[in-house]
Amino acid sequence: MHTVRVSIVAGLAISCCVLIVRPLCGQAGVFDNAPAAPQTFPNYAQKLVNQELETHPDVLVIAFHATIPGESINRVIAINKAQWNKFQWRPSDDIDTDTVISQKTIVQVIPKTHRMEVHMPLRIHDGSTIATLVCVWSFKDEEEAPELMRKSQSIRDEIAPQVTSLAQLIGKPDAANGK
Repeated sequence: MHTVRVSIVAGLAISCCVLIVRPLCGQAGVFDNAPAAPQTFPNYAQKLVNQELETHPDVLVIAFHATIPGESINRVIAINKAQWNKFQWRPSDDIDTDTVISQKTIVQVIPKTHRMEVHMPLRIHDGSTIATLVCVWSFKDEEEAPELMRKSQSIRDEIAPQVTSLAQLIGKPDAANGK
């Protein structure tokens, strides 16, 4: 019985190490959609997602989509931790890709699921768009859409001054702030 207890403890320790190490490396496994080139993770975008989720607990999902240098597709570069296994590094859908190209905000109200998605271009100080920022909300009535749109824009406006480049967004969280 003592041997079994040691094996379980050792197994838990190994599982914990795998869950901690793989997200930090951003490699395949936990993130099956990992880009070909190794990426820093958690990155500065993830730090911003976590920060905004703490400030705005009523938002269901906050995500960043961007094209990693050297790639030709948009990917999810940061999202709520609960969504990592399904969405982290996954190629973006057409709406998230089109948001960067069209430079327009796209709002999807989905009455069947009582969700609203707001896809917004994230612009830096020189006006160039470097990513798509997505906020997903739950609503009771479709008439809440204008207020949820305003809240999404507010989150984007809180984030934008903190981002100076795509390299910063996908880089180390501490390096982004000069720490």
